[in-house]
Amino acid sequence: MCFRLNQCTEHTPCGHTTVARQHRIDCNKSTCRISASHNSGRHDCARDCVQNMLPDQSVIMETSSMPCNLCRGRTNGH
Repeated sequence: MCFRLNQCTEHTPCGHTTVARQHRIDCNKSTCRISASHNSGRHDCARDCVQNMLPDQSVIMETSSMPCNLCRGRTNGH
């Protein structure tokens, strides 16, 4: 089934992780309603197809010696 892959940055001073980039991974299955390969023909989609994405998967790709924005007292980059 389809899922989102989060590429994260780990902030070593506070131990928090932040999402740097997010990618949608397509499972390419005809029985997945979210996939680009979903069966476009007549069928009972609610019965025959998976309706939800799998949980997000996260991978730490970078580390930062700076605390995250929340721990620095800033939100939304301000």
